[in-house]
Amino acid sequence: MLDDNGDQLDSICLPVGTVRVMENRGLSGSISTSNYKELRREIRDRLEAWRPAPHITGDVALCGVNARAWARISAGEDRHGLTTIDACELKQELRQTRRMGISERKEAYGVRTDRAEVMAIAGIVFRTLSAWLDVRSFVVPSAGLLDGVLIDMVAQHRAQRPNLAS
Repeated sequence: MLDDNGDQLDSICLPVGTVRVMENRGLSGSISTSNYKELRREIRDRLEAWRPAPHITGDVALCGVNARAWARISAGEDRHGLTTIDACELKQELRQTRRMGISERKEAYGVRTDRAEVMAIAGIVFRTLSAWLDVRSFVVPSAGLLDGVLIDMVAQHRAQRPNLAS
């Protein structure tokens, strides 16, 4: 989460991975309406079992290649010099994207095969997350998922390390 100045307040790593979801459910290509509804319900259940939805007062940032792809597809207004994903645009675009096959996504969005395979599932995760958090948009920094994990690891290490200066 970011404050009004765009500075990081908090970060979390969610218990929902797009590749794992795709593999566990055997999804490939287009996603039917029934699979879409089941997947949204499963993601929401995982989020709610993980922890109650936090009350959000600042911006929520999403990191990673899928977030950057969706920021191009369903772009909102820039904030803090960062691109955003507009949740309403995401919902509209996701209707079409989830019905496309992999080759159709590659052509429509100019992405590689590996991105085309998971982008609909990522969109479903983001759509469900926006509803769970009750946010209208996400900011998308240019940092990747690995960058975010490393930042979290450094912060945890610093918090656990005794202050050697005293």
